[in-house]
Formats: sequence, C-alpha cells, structure tokens
Amino acid sequence: MLKRFLIFLTVCGIVYSCYFDWKVGTLPARASDDAVPVHADNISEIPSVEVTVLNGDTVLSIVEKLNDGTLPTSMSQVINDFESLNPNVKAHVIKSGSKYLFPIYKKVE
Repeated sequence: MLKRFLIFLTVCGIVYSCYFDWKVGTLPARASDDAVPVHADNISEIPSVEVTVLNGDTVLSIVEKLNDGTLPTSMSQVINDFESLNPNVKAHVIKSGSKYLFPIYKKVE
C-alpha cells in the first residue's frame, strides 16, 4: 500500500513539473539591464536600444523582452527594422557577445 502511494506521489510530481515547465518555464527571464537607450535621431528614425547578445538569444526573443514579452508587429517587420539599424548584419547570424541595435516599439523613457 505504501509503495503504491509513493508511486502515485512520484507520478503527480512529474506531471506537475511538466505542467509548470510548459506554462511558466524553468529558466529565469533575463532583464534587459544592459540595454542602453539610443535616441532615434542619432541613428535612424526607428527607436532602438543597444543590447549585448547572450548565448541562446535571437533577434525575436530580444525584441520580445524589450517590448514587455510580446511581439508588437510582424516578424518580417522586426527583421527589416533590425537589419536597417545594423547595416551589413543579417538577423539570423547575430553573434553572442556582440552589441547590436534592436528596435523597440514602445515609448523610450
């Protein structure tokens, strides 16, 4: 009887762990503390911030973090804006440890 109860608790723990991982995630969200505001008239008409890319980051994931966890426009628009802010850089080949300008779609404070 005790063996069945322990198996039941183990299965419940595994199910809860999977549910939590899918809904919340197990990796902590990185704050964009290293983001430095850049005024739009200094670079181009697109408001942007300079961010150092960390391992595993993508253009879309960084833009989502900068815009409160949502992608406020289409992916193609984000990629076009990124590539216009960073001439001679393709969005799919950004390098970890490098600094790039990323578009923001909300008011810079």
